[in-house]
Amino acid sequence: MKFFHILLCMVTMTHFALPASDFAYPSLQARQAMTDRAIKQKLTAHGPQQIEFAWDIHDVLMQPNKGKMAKAIVKHGGSSAIALGFRLLGDKINYAFTQEVGQAEQLFRDIKQAMKNSGTAQTCYPVLNAYDPVLAEASLKVAAQLSPIPGMSELITELHIRGYTQRVCSNIGTQEFVRLKKKHRTLFEKFDGGKTVSYSADGTPSTKKPEINYFIEYQNMYNPDRSKTIIFIDDKIENVIAAEQAGFVAILFISAVQLRADLKRLGVHVDNY
Repeated sequence: MKFFHILLCMVTMTHFALPASDFAYPSLQARQAMTDRAIKQKLTAHGPQQIEFAWDIHDVLMQPNKGKMAKAIVKHGGSSAIALGFRLLGDKINYAFTQEVGQAEQLFRDIKQAMKNSGTAQTCYPVLNAYDPVLAEASLKVAAQLSPIPGMSELITELHIRGYTQRVCSNIGTQEFVRLKKKHRTLFEKFDGGKTVSYSADGTPSTKKPEINYFIEYQNMYNPDRSKTIIFIDDKIENVIAAEQAGFVAILFISAVQLRADLKRLGVHVDNY
């Protein structure tokens, strides 16, 4: 009888008790709210001179302009691009029957791996150059066909007017960035340098995101005494996590509208909310 009484008590306690996570710890939303409040207090206490923005470029500030990319392929790739397309088609047909990987198919596999490692045109350049120098040069021109993401030019301008320092914090190749700045002077004249990535002759990058040393190097360059608050914006969660570990206030980018809302929530006010 005593056994059944104990069992009944255990069942009753299990049924009515709160889950251990809810009882012992604040919810994820509550912890995020606590973090946001702490960040907001810090940012509100600081003026624009003590707050800087570190921006990713691809899929945050800029996005591929597919129409201009297609034109660049025709203009700069020309017959080389067409020939490669036919070779790749032939390789795929041949692979279906023989399981042998042709030269064009191997090229695309190597490019895919290079993009996975870093995701920039500078990484792919040596792979293409070994196959066809014309295509290699064309790839850089095609990759440069970018346009600002809707709403981002306006946001950058508003932050600039309010006196915030803005820098790039990107895996873009240093030479790629030089070319990009020339094409989009109006946007990038509002930036004060930043950190890009140097690539060796074989396409191997120096320190890059999401390696935490990349962010530590950035801090050492622009915030050596850690007296400033640097707000980092990126579209990749692994980069956001690494930046937070290095002392940044990091925001995951989805859209200009979302970013404005997140900045407002953290106490950074810009016009036209």
